[in-house]
Amino acid sequence: MCGIAGIYKFHQQEVRNAEVEKLIKPLHHRGPDGSGIYINCQAGLGHKRLSIIDLSESGSQPMPNENKSIWVICNGEIYNFHNLRNKLIKKGHQFRSGSDSEILVHLYEEYREKPEFFLEEVRGMFAFALWDEKKQRMILGRDRLGIKPLFFHHSKEYVAFASEITSLSSFTDNSLSIDWTSVYEYLLLLTIPSPNTFFKEIKHLDPGSICIIENDKPRYHSYWHLNPAPDNMYKSENEVQEEVESHLKEIINQHMIADVPVGTFLSAGIDSTVVTTLASQNANNSFYTFCATFPDEDVNEGTIAASTARKLGIPFEEFSLKGGFLDELESVINFMDQPIALTSAVSLFQISKLAKEKVKVVLTGDGGDEVFGGYDHRHIPYFIPSQVKWLPESLRMFLGKGALKIMGNHKGKWKNLATSMSKDEALRYFSRLSILPTETAFSLINKDYSKEIDSERYVRKMRKLFKKSQESDSLNKQLFVDLHTSLPDEMLTKADRMTMACSIEGRVPLLDHKLVELSMRIPGGLKRKDNFGKIPLRQIVYKNFGSELAYRKKTGFNSPLSQWLRTEKETKLLFQDYWKKVAQTPLLDKTRTAALKDDFFSGKETSANPLFALIVLGSWLEKNKM
Repeated sequence: MCGIAGIYKFHQQEVRNAEVEKLIKPLHHRGPDGSGIYINCQAGLGHKRLSIIDLSESGSQPMPNENKSIWVICNGEIYNFHNLRNKLIKKGHQFRSGSDSEILVHLYEEYREKPEFFLEEVRGMFAFALWDEKKQRMILGRDRLGIKPLFFHHSKEYVAFASEITSLSSFTDNSLSIDWTSVYEYLLLLTIPSPNTFFKEIKHLDPGSICIIENDKPRYHSYWHLNPAPDNMYKSENEVQEEVESHLKEIINQHMIADVPVGTFLSAGIDSTVVTTLASQNANNSFYTFCATFPDEDVNEGTIAASTARKLGIPFEEFSLKGGFLDELESVINFMDQPIALTSAVSLFQISKLAKEKVKVVLTGDGGDEVFGGYDHRHIPYFIPSQVKWLPESLRMFLGKGALKIMGNHKGKWKNLATSMSKDEALRYFSRLSILPTETAFSLINKDYSKEIDSERYVRKMRKLFKKSQESDSLNKQLFVDLHTSLPDEMLTKADRMTMACSIEGRVPLLDHKLVELSMRIPGGLKRKDNFGKIPLRQIVYKNFGSELAYRKKTGFNSPLSQWLRTEKETKLLFQDYWKKVAQTPLLDKTRTAALKDDFFSGKETSANPLFALIVLGSWLEKNKM
């Protein structure tokens, strides 16, 4: 786990050492254990190291092949590097280190004439840059699920890239412009959907893709395509559970490989319980598990998690957030390279600080909901009346729109039904993801900028994904969309920034691409039933802990912020301080934002999420002098 950055200059312009230094300087928190730079004419690579495997100097990066004609920098872990290494040694390759990252230069040598294929055997989470001196070729790559980030800025003179946007914005001397559609999408979704970012000029490399730059021309290639259609080979829940558990045991065994202490984040939830249970079977004396809890929860997850750890016989440490939830918000914002308004990010930052005292690697349960259908609100079936269920979607939409015209201003359940029928699958799903009505989000932005908003951009992306998965059942369509949108944009972005802010590596075994491919072959009815999602994972928990834990109500890793804002004086006072930044920014509509705040504190609105999104945005804009 590290921070990487670099540059490829066009027209054979030479890269200067100071330019690479400028790019990697903001990434120190991602790699406090070491730093390295490699420059070869028009190419420059920079690396900040967090030592996890091969702690010696031979594991330092940038890292070359035998004759130093190929160099690589990598952020992440290659979990099957032992098997790949043995294959490559048999083919005559010589390794200079025990590092997993060195695998990439030797694999590339095997596929030098067909670089699009050199990642096919690699399993892991990674973002990398590779320089081929002989061919004057730069390759940028990112793992299949988008676990590790890689941003780039393509100008007329160069392509610069980095693990975080902050590196690129500082490198360009702030000559960047705001993408107002991204701001609008952020207010709806709490994060900024890729490949776009807060800035028009900076993009996110797509998951599962590489960018090959040679002869001053970048070209992009997707090396992984998830098949969204189940093959119906699985007929029973027990068959699925056995297959999933078998895969997970192998995956978690690989994820436990490290030359430093390893732990897990554990809650009362299904995902982290499964990961911690299987990880504890491969653990040594330096294994710990950590839990963040809120005393104001209806059920204290810490009590349940502590009981789980006790049954497994592993050390357990709890961080209790008793109040002052916004106290750490400034620190969290400092590690955001663009606004992220997930209250769970604050909790994750706190527990990551706790974990840092004992371990350098943590395994998390991230991804279980998106892979196995665990979101109760999001993944339930759409209600379609039996009288029209047999009609094609296009005809149902036509009837719904016609009914709306006839009803006019009439309100009631029939109006709601007609509204639902008038939307296609993408729009219906989008409404489940949005925290605000689209017209409300639009109105919060200053009218001087709102004309630049493309309000259909995200829905168009979702429509393409639904079309690709049209042969799947309803749940697998939703999961296919999640795996390409909210998972990398929301869950994985939060996990990467908050763990790296504390210089620890977060690993996500439930997102091994082989397990994801397996899940997409499982019919939705074997993953979700009777309002319970993640059936294969629940069965693993049931086998180890019984039904009480396996089928408890999902609570999620969030926070009681809405309650605290109304009942806790310190939290409310601190919120008012943050709100001053919202009121002062000329980028937002003062009247509309104030009305949203008043609606919450008067009880008209129950969720504090839109207000949290605004104070994060206001503080981030002030921090970045915008």
